[in-house]
Amino acid sequence: MISAADGREVRVEIEAKQGALVSRQAQVLAQELLTRASGSGSIPLLVARYLSPQVREQLQTAGVSYVDATGNLMLSAVSPGVFLADRGAAKDPWRGVGRPRGTLKGDPAALVVRALLDSARPWRVRDLVESSGASTGATYRVLEYLDREGLAGRNDDGLWDVHDWQRLLRSWAGDYSFLTENVVSRFIAPRGLAAFRGVLTQSEASYAVTGAAASEEWTSVAPTRSMFVYVEDAPLGAEAWGLRPTDAGVNVILLEPRKPNSVAFVGTGVLDDGVRRAAPVQVAADLLNGPGRDPQEGEELLRWMAENETAWRLP
Repeated sequence: MISAADGREVRVEIEAKQGALVSRQAQVLAQELLTRASGSGSIPLLVARYLSPQVREQLQTAGVSYVDATGNLMLSAVSPGVFLADRGAAKDPWRGVGRPRGTLKGDPAALVVRALLDSARPWRVRDLVESSGASTGATYRVLEYLDREGLAGRNDDGLWDVHDWQRLLRSWAGDYSFLTENVVSRFIAPRGLAAFRGVLTQSEASYAVTGAAASEEWTSVAPTRSMFVYVEDAPLGAEAWGLRPTDAGVNVILLEPRKPNSVAFVGTGVLDDGVRRAAPVQVAADLLNGPGRDPQEGEELLRWMAENETAWRLP
């Protein structure tokens, strides 16, 4: 019970669970709590050993207060007016060393997630395997993880559907970072980016521009000061394009995938000036992980994608 100085009181309806909760468990518990609390006007409060950032966001959106043993806290009531919030651990400190964790890191996960995001269709597993290029085992592992996290699941026809493409994209971006998943090389284009773009339009090499330089097709952004470019062979690309290695004045960053057939080259398109760019989903994920103001530009791109879903998602 929470009591105010003026005598007003509000009851707290508590659900306590041992261990960490995944998204799907949290969804069920949140609904149960809301149902129990609604009849008495109580505050629904979920208590657990650990709640991940994704689960905490999910609970807050649902209107369920929470607290975990690491200090993550959000307690809210209207009458009497109460709002308490604090931040604890961003990762589960009790997870044992070497214990497997659900993740969307790595190339297999990227292939499956990109296929799910690029198309709005429901999927049979065998079709998803064929379309994504991931192995059958990797595809099942990714789908099981997405199901546990409430990001995707089987519909009434037994096909796999994405529940919320923005949540899935953000979850993937949280695990996948283009600056660590690829070999990064820094260069200067001595004649400037405008001239470099002209060179790219004439290039026969396999490449795809990402980041702010690619998002200009869809959103209004600040002038681009540097360009991130996926390329299959960075040394050959740098030589062909007249780039010079540098640690100062960098304006071109080449991203060489560690494995062939990278998802970065899936669904590429062409900008108005003829420069090849990565797919919108890839660009958005890279911006969310990028330096400087890239995350803000990533949010702008996500807003455009939400308003123009038919322009970039295949049926």
